[in-house]
Amino acid sequence: TVVCMTIIWLIWRTIGWLALITAATGLLFGAMTIYWTDPLFVKLKPTVVSLVFATILLGGLMFGKSLLKPLLGEDLNLTAKGWRVITWRWMWYFVFVAFLNEAVWRGAGLVWPTEPATATAFWAGFKALGLMPITILYGLWHIPLVRKHRIPGAPVDHTFDAIADFFEGTYRSSGGSASREAPSLSAAPRDRE
Repeated sequence: TVVCMTIIWLIWRTIGWLALITAATGLLFGAMTIYWTDPLFVKLKPTVVSLVFATILLGGLMFGKSLLKPLLGEDLNLTAKGWRVITWRWMWYFVFVAFLNEAVWRGAGLVWPTEPATATAFWAGFKALGLMPITILYGLWHIPLVRKHRIPGAPVDHTFDAIADFFEGTYRSSGGSASREAPSLSAAPRDRE
């Protein structure tokens, strides 16, 4: 975590609040796990962090502010409505992650009550191989929404637009454009432009 944060700082000279909070809680809960030799703390970390983020986002929304932008540390060039919509969605996602994390680590403990190492290994596998890909896919799923709520005249990122086209089903390997049809899944060769 410290190495990643250092690299981010050296390259961009900035670190978003989301990354800082995640790193700080990771170090704190990791240290508690090592000090007390109890994996409970590292299992609770995703729940606590997710609920903290959900609370921050909900608090901002209650006061008419989208706090996702300062948490991310970058501007996605969204309209005010776009920031509100995406903030609500991420707030609910963080609540979902908190409950999912609790269900998995506690459920693993019920399945393997006499083998805590197996239960912990199962939870660790879920966190690395399940939760991370789910979060990445959830973020990618928002790309069309981000494009829809882009401030008119904002700079266009063609890679970003190609990903949005893919999620909207309008991407073609010949260039990708929202105005083109989705590629055929049949075995017949495609027409070339």
